[in-house]
Amino acid sequence: MHRRFPKFGMSKNRFNNGTLFEQLNLGKLAYHIEKGNLDTSKQIDMKALLEAGVVSKIAHGVKILGKGVEKFQ
Repeated sequence: MHRRFPKFGMSKNRFNNGTLFEQLNLGKLAYHIEKGNLDTSKQIDMKALLEAGVVSKIAHGVKILGKGVEKFQ
């Protein structure tokens, strides 16, 4: 048991499973909605984001970040 955990500190990526998500800010999403690339009457899923050109590739998923949230109010 004493060998499982280091005595001093933890390494940065010790418990990270390595899945890298595509990052998408809300401001960029709002821009593409205003431009007309995304249809808000339908459900916005990862396939719609990829077809509209909002994200370039989706390996493991999309992570929505909060930058630009004021454009939705």
